[in-house]
Amino acid sequence: MSNPAAHFSPESTLARVSERTFDDLKWQRVIDALLRHCATEVGRNYVKQLPIYADVVQVRQQHGLTSEMRRCLQADRFAPFGGISSLEESLGRASRGGIIGAEQLLSIAQTLRGAGNLRGFLDQSVQLTPGVSAISSKMPDLIPLMRVLFATFDASGRIRDDATPELSDLRRRLTTLTTRARQRMEEYVTSTELDLVLQDGYFTIRDSRYVLPVKSSAKPGFAGIIHGTSQTGQTVFVEPEAMIGLNNDIKVTAEEIEREEHRILRDRTDRVFDALPEIEQLIDIVAEIDHIVARAKLSIEMDAHEPELNNKGDIHLIKCRNPVLLLKGNKVVPNDVQIGAQWQILIVTGPNTGGKTVTLSTVGLCTLMAQAGLHIPGSPDSKIAVFPRIFSIYGDPQSIDQDLSTFSGHLQLVSAVIREAGPGALVLMDEIIVGTEPSGGAALAIAVLETFAGRGVRGIVTTHYDRLKTLSLTDSRFQNASVGLDRDNMRPNFRLTIGIAGSSNPIDMARQLGINKTIVDRAEELLGSRDKDIQMILDRLEDERHNLVKEQRRTSATRNELQNKINELEATKLQLHQDGEKIARQYQKETLAEISRIREECQALLNRLKSATTPAELERGLRQLERSTVKVRSAVRQSSGGQPAAKTTVSDIDFHDLAMGVTVYVRSLSQLATIRSKPDNPRRIEVFVGNMRIFTDICDLGKPKTVADKEGAALQRTTSTENAPTAGESPRPADMRAISPVTPLPVGDNIIDLRGMRTEDALEKMLKSFDDALLSLKHAIFVIHGHGTGALKKAIRTELQKNRYVEKWRPGEPDEGGDGVSLVYFKDE
Repeated sequence: MSNPAAHFSPESTLARVSERTFDDLKWQRVIDALLRHCATEVGRNYVKQLPIYADVVQVRQQHGLTSEMRRCLQADRFAPFGGISSLEESLGRASRGGIIGAEQLLSIAQTLRGAGNLRGFLDQSVQLTPGVSAISSKMPDLIPLMRVLFATFDASGRIRDDATPELSDLRRRLTTLTTRARQRMEEYVTSTELDLVLQDGYFTIRDSRYVLPVKSSAKPGFAGIIHGTSQTGQTVFVEPEAMIGLNNDIKVTAEEIEREEHRILRDRTDRVFDALPEIEQLIDIVAEIDHIVARAKLSIEMDAHEPELNNKGDIHLIKCRNPVLLLKGNKVVPNDVQIGAQWQILIVTGPNTGGKTVTLSTVGLCTLMAQAGLHIPGSPDSKIAVFPRIFSIYGDPQSIDQDLSTFSGHLQLVSAVIREAGPGALVLMDEIIVGTEPSGGAALAIAVLETFAGRGVRGIVTTHYDRLKTLSLTDSRFQNASVGLDRDNMRPNFRLTIGIAGSSNPIDMARQLGINKTIVDRAEELLGSRDKDIQMILDRLEDERHNLVKEQRRTSATRNELQNKINELEATKLQLHQDGEKIARQYQKETLAEISRIREECQALLNRLKSATTPAELERGLRQLERSTVKVRSAVRQSSGGQPAAKTTVSDIDFHDLAMGVTVYVRSLSQLATIRSKPDNPRRIEVFVGNMRIFTDICDLGKPKTVADKEGAALQRTTSTENAPTAGESPRPADMRAISPVTPLPVGDNIIDLRGMRTEDALEKMLKSFDDALLSLKHAIFVIHGHGTGALKKAIRTELQKNRYVEKWRPGEPDEGGDGVSLVYFKDE
């Protein structure tokens, strides 16, 4: 079988990582977690040789595949891997010229079918998983072979009777012969003539031949061939002389069947052998996809995210947790770690068990995970670099066989890394230069770190050497970081602080742990003045940092409290606005109802005037009509907001200026109105006054000229008939404000929200809302569809173009929701 990684990325560049580094970082824990999520044995085999890529383009591609499958899983779409098994043994036998057994050939057929189901699933999920679907599309077409194999074997793995015409004939013949043989043997068993000869009333098969259990004493009188005796010797199994020919026919037929079955297995094995490269390619693709799904499942399990990748050596982990501790179920303190952008090497100091090694491990593991296409357990804003080589030096190695001390063994490892680590490498060193006296060890450690920095190496090291804590003060290539103690209880807090060196605090910890006071005081006395000064400075810095953190927390709490109050005020403001709009709508609704009632009265009066026969009746009707007209004027003023029109100055209007959307003044009502449509005759025209539609005489109209209506006048200039849409044409967004008679508020039952719905369901809901709106006498409604992929918006607007209820529509204005909203106006009839 081919190497899966090599199969999918023949030009791939893999990072060089030693087995020691994998062991130091406990990489196998991550591999074990991936193995748990694999669905197939071939997927697990792939994970066991998981490639660590060194090319940033390849790593981005792998992360894209992981993200695709994660989205697919979160959409409750799970890739099927049923029936797929490892075919390594079967395919190996075929490649060596052997014959594959019936059950193994059936397993191959089931694997081919399972791979086909997997490809079909990914073909249907191509919108969610374009990259993974592209991989599955490379599966070779092995459907003909699969069909032949399934046509050859039944579900139990037995060769089917109809696998070949020859086998079918032979098995029919064997069935006929066997039936005849059993019938004859039944005749022997039931014959009363043999009661004294047979030991018992049954027959059996010995050496593939039908025989009878004959008493030993009766054998001389019974003709036939003996095929054995019972353990007691009392029974002899005899093939009756009359059955010899039939038994011979059965045995010959059975042997012919066996030869035909062997020939069939040979033929099917040869077919598998001929397709061996394609089958191996298919298995490799299945393994790759299974491994990608496992990566996605692990991402969900760890609440991990795809980091931002680079090839500049820039690492900036944000709120990152140690993967191994996380997988063990431990409560993990998230930390921020930064290397590369502003400094090359981070020097981590602090007390024992404070988290220095955990920080080192977090950086190393997240780097390996990222370069293997795995998401990392940190913020999605995290950055991580792709390194061609990764080195680690952990622990205190020593070898009795090689007569090496701790220091000698450590130096050998350091020397090997110095020889191999070049530009772009990542070096992780836990306790650099250990096992020797402090002053010489610190000097050697500085020299080693300066060498790495000079080569462009990125790295993170832990140390207790005080001299290394001052290195960043004179060399910008280095930066301090500390994992310290909680100053309140002197316990490790596992929090990393960049920019401040930590104190090991051995004497303070000894005092905290109850070491004899005399011993602790003597240790302080023996501590040199220079060491005391350095320790005092570090302690002071730590105290200042501790106080700063407390102050930051107080400030943050105050800021959050203020923000909560602001949010409460905004919510109150919004509620008051909504309540005001609700009251206004209710008032407007009641006013419009009053206007409608008055209009009905006017119509009744007009009908009576038409039938009046005396001057007195006519006069009385006119006075009643005048009173109703006054009521209408008052109600119209209320429905349009009660704005007085006394300041409006009016001039005569030309017939040619009467275009749809133009603002006019209705003299009889003393109100502004908007022309609803072009005049249908030289005298009569339809206008909107507020939310009320009326027909009036053109002579009753005038051209308003007010200072407050400058914006309306500017709009009027843009709404000439030459800009109006032609029949069947959708109004242009720029035109819609002008020709819309009344713009409703996008609140309450004027809105229908279709976001997140399937297109078919959304259209059905929209059309139902149209029916409800028309029954409620609404003249317009807001349809919220959002942007998304654009498919829902396109389908809705296509329907609006042809819907028989729709007069016109336009996209929403910025304050109405923008292009994610369509404002729909209904026809009046």
